[in-house]
Amino acid sequence: MRRHPLLPHGAATAVGAFAIWASAFTLLYIVQALGCRFRGAETMLLHRATMYGVWIVHLVPLTLLLIALLQSSVPMRRVAILGTAAALGATAWTGLPLFFASACQ
Repeated sequence: MRRHPLLPHGAATAVGAFAIWASAFTLLYIVQALGCRFRGAETMLLHRATMYGVWIVHLVPLTLLLIALLQSSVPMRRVAILGTAAALGATAWTGLPLFFASACQ
């Protein structure tokens, strides 16, 4: 294992990962609220696609961060890996209703 030059201390990485989750959570609710406020039959597909896009844009960096952590040796590596994995799981869980729930009811 090697020390990755761009990865900060493990605790900071875990906090940063949860900041990404918080961003996903906030943006999903903002997009959901705005889409429902201005909803129409022609905008529902765009609304749902935008919500999927917001979710995926947050899942990808968390996944890449977790992969980088697994291949490096940062201080408090275990904390960083567990924190990032928890943030990735929370982000995935936050977006799961997109697949089975109605966006505006």
